[in-house]
Amino acid sequence: MRLVNDNKLLKIKSGLLLMMFLFFTISDAQHFPLSDQSNTGNWELNTEISDEFNDGFLDGTRWQIQGENGIYKSNFIGRAPSQFSTQNAIVEDNKLKILTKWDPGFPFSDITENGVAYENITTAAVISRKKFHYGYMEIRSKAAKAEVTSSFWTTGFQSELDMFEMFGDTDPGEASINWRKRLKFNLISWNPNNPYYSYNGNGPAHTRNIQVEHNTAEDFNVYGFEWTSEYIKIYINGILHPEGTVLRSELGEDRWTTNVPYWIWFDSETFPWLGIPERLDLLTPAKYEIDYVRIWENKNLLSSDFFGFESSINIDGIEQNWFIPNNSSNFISKTSEKSYRWDTSLKFEHNGLLPNNAVAFSPFKSVNLEARNYNLSFKLWLEPNSSIKNLQIVLDDPSSILNFDLSGLEKSKWVTMAQDFSNITNSGDNARLRVRIRPVDVSNGLSTLYLDDLLIKLSEAPLSVDDVNLNDIKFKLFPNPINRKLQSYATVSAPDVESIIIYSINGKKIIELKKESEPFNFQIDNLESGVYFISVLSKTNLQTKKIIII
Repeated sequence: MRLVNDNKLLKIKSGLLLMMFLFFTISDAQHFPLSDQSNTGNWELNTEISDEFNDGFLDGTRWQIQGENGIYKSNFIGRAPSQFSTQNAIVEDNKLKILTKWDPGFPFSDITENGVAYENITTAAVISRKKFHYGYMEIRSKAAKAEVTSSFWTTGFQSELDMFEMFGDTDPGEASINWRKRLKFNLISWNPNNPYYSYNGNGPAHTRNIQVEHNTAEDFNVYGFEWTSEYIKIYINGILHPEGTVLRSELGEDRWTTNVPYWIWFDSETFPWLGIPERLDLLTPAKYEIDYVRIWENKNLLSSDFFGFESSINIDGIEQNWFIPNNSSNFISKTSEKSYRWDTSLKFEHNGLLPNNAVAFSPFKSVNLEARNYNLSFKLWLEPNSSIKNLQIVLDDPSSILNFDLSGLEKSKWVTMAQDFSNITNSGDNARLRVRIRPVDVSNGLSTLYLDDLLIKLSEAPLSVDDVNLNDIKFKLFPNPINRKLQSYATVSAPDVESIIIYSINGKKIIELKKESEPFNFQIDNLESGVYFISVLSKTNLQTKKIIII
């Protein structure tokens, strides 16, 4: 009898363990966007902004409540007649809840907004403490069932991206029914030099109504937004919406205002032009509920194992390894002597003068990048005896040469080296990466270094051809790109500018000119093909653009 009971107990325990395993497996399965569960986008969770709201309180290291300690980001206290209250943002039932209350006793501001007084109604706003730049935003939420917005939006330098504004009105009218099944999406410019500057009364630079099948205030749904430098895609419960692809190429540069890092906002506001809740509507506070927010960014765009020197790489069905030419094999090798991660790194060592370039090549097609802006990084260890002054990472097809200054670098320690670069075209069939040390980079003596974990990720620097306008200088550069075979000069039009400086992609000053006419022509025939930066300086401001010479 005891044996039978023990067997039953064992089965029960096994069943419980299986249930726990399935629970955690199911929970962990949503570590990738609902629309990309196989993670073809190489997404990595940004844990500084993502939140499951399971702690029973709002994490103050991730989030700030608008008005907390008297601080209002962007001086925004709410949209009249409603005003933000710090008491209306709570975590309850493992959810963030933005409450809208009938709250006439609240100490409302005496100022007005467009002649409308702040009175009777309080709402709330919650803002991320950290910004991020490009990625995939996903939220599982339910809109408030009242005449207020339930919004998921962002702010950054001179621009705003509204992923959605929902309006959970209870009015039975046709317009209200449409709003209850709508995500209003906006790109907004706050740049006074932009023709779609919102304060000019033009409204958003771009807006569209994403109509859905469900009532956004009736149940929880998952809303996803893939944000890149070239497009935004809008997903509803893991499915790309038919009207949910917003292309930079179709909108044009003035309307595409979204190439800067952003803070995330959740809030509710009153929109008087759509209706205002009355006291009876808010006898019970309306609740905009957020089950979770998850922010992913692109992971390493290289094969982690291969560019971590741990394994071969399969290209077109053939296993390939790093190629080290015979005249470099005495100096460069893969080694297990020291590594940053796992077991293996790339070692360079020489004693005496270096007779030729020491190079290690990755295979053709081992690098596959779009025409975008990237950041390359790696881990480096210098032995105390090392006198290596410089190391080059070379990318082929298209070509980029990244120089890393090693002089003064701390030794006997793994350090991170990083640099931004631009792919001016998509990678071709001969795209690969080279680690190179030249004779000029070393002195006569013994030197040893180890290199590990080469990474390439999308750059967080907004380096479009017309970079973010940080100043009020009126600055035009043309043509851009410049074909050296067709033209030997470029033209700058910038009436208030006194001088012009051209830098290499690595930040080295190449040319400095005094601007002597308007417009001003300058020769480029002594510049090699590649990417440069041109800065124009007035008495009070500086502005920089990227220039491409082909």
